[in-house]
Amino acid sequence: MDNAPPPIAGSGQAAQNPQSPIAGIAIASLVLGILSLTCMSIVAGIPALICGAIALGRIRAARGTLSGQGLAIAGVVTGGLSILMIPILAALLLPALTNAREKARQAQCLWNEKQIACVYRLYKQDHDGKAPQTWTDLRPYGVTDAILHCPSARDRSACSYRLIPGTNSSDVIVREDLSDHRRGSNVAHEDGYVEWVPANKQ
Repeated sequence: MDNAPPPIAGSGQAAQNPQSPIAGIAIASLVLGILSLTCMSIVAGIPALICGAIALGRIRAARGTLSGQGLAIAGVVTGGLSILMIPILAALLLPALTNAREKARQAQCLWNEKQIACVYRLYKQDHDGKAPQTWTDLRPYGVTDAILHCPSARDRSACSYRLIPGTNSSDVIVREDLSDHRRGSNVAHEDGYVEWVPANKQ
């Protein structure tokens, strides 16, 4: 008859599902892995690794009733790459950050010498053109310990600058130790001009 029920599988014949369902956690692992490589880095990378490991364990325990092993492996790989990229990026960015910090210190040092040069000229105006001989001469004009210390100086107990009484406008009146900065130092001239001078030109 046409309405006869389908034959029942025998005890020795296993009913097979033509396509096993994909483990949702494997999909989540891959999505998190992709996010970790694009915008979320370690925030999504670690969950991608965890979800991928859990998915692989479940798929293995399911003995063929769950699929998605490839998705889980891809999630683990992408999540792991995002974590491995962190020290690489840090190594690439560290020199740039160090240089930026040193540039800021150089600028502060330049400003310190600019203030000293201005005070130097005020002193000469008040003393009939006589140049100050020591830092003590400039203390009444507002030269403080903060101004006399370069931000890059290793020794904070000593003055970072050397006062050189000048006579001509182009004379260098303030000079600092070359060890304060890398590849050069700031100098101030008698006319108030302050500049960065590379080490090979000093």
